[in-house]
Amino acid sequence: MLSEQGFLELLKIFPHVSSELFEELCMYERLLRQWQIHINLVANSTLSDFWTRHILDSAQLLLLESKAEIWLDLGSGAGFPGIVIALFLKREEKRSIHLIESNAKKASFLHTVITKLSLPAKVYHMRIEDSYSHVPLPDIITSRALASLKKIFRFVLPFLKGNTTILLHKGKSYLQEISDSHEKWIFDFLLHRSILDSDSVILKIKNLKKLS
Repeated sequence: MLSEQGFLELLKIFPHVSSELFEELCMYERLLRQWQIHINLVANSTLSDFWTRHILDSAQLLLLESKAEIWLDLGSGAGFPGIVIALFLKREEKRSIHLIESNAKKASFLHTVITKLSLPAKVYHMRIEDSYSHVPLPDIITSRALASLKKIFRFVLPFLKGNTTILLHKGKSYLQEISDSHEKWIFDFLLHRSILDSDSVILKIKNLKKLS
């Protein structure tokens, strides 16, 4: 379970985080572990390192875009990073996140967490391709372990407005993915090393356009 050590780790990244937020993260973890007994929300091998692998890895995105109002998380799964971000947004007015998840059981879990913790979030149980008319245009789009860059770019294109930022967790093959995507896409990006894993990065992408 999350512990005092977990709280200390969170404070290293967010020095002003409240004990109330920490308690809500604990509640989220308890709910996930309860549901994990019946459905496979995350790999069991990650549960022993739950804090670093999931909570802190998700929260670090807020260091890159702390003021955005409308967030969108694609393929939310067990809620990483979507639910973690929602917990941080809860204490700020006019900020929310929308979660898209096609798996019915995972979508039900997300809805349960959102309801129990009164989060500024909404889950959409549908495929990404079917969600475009349901979700407001976001300021930030996130995705964690969903698909290759080329496939994610196809997913996000209908959501884009002039200043949309895309934040993507990527592993050690990110350079090859960037190279492959340049066949059909142009974009600006900044590379941020994960503060938790030297082999992982967060790509901050803007001005995405499809080549004709």
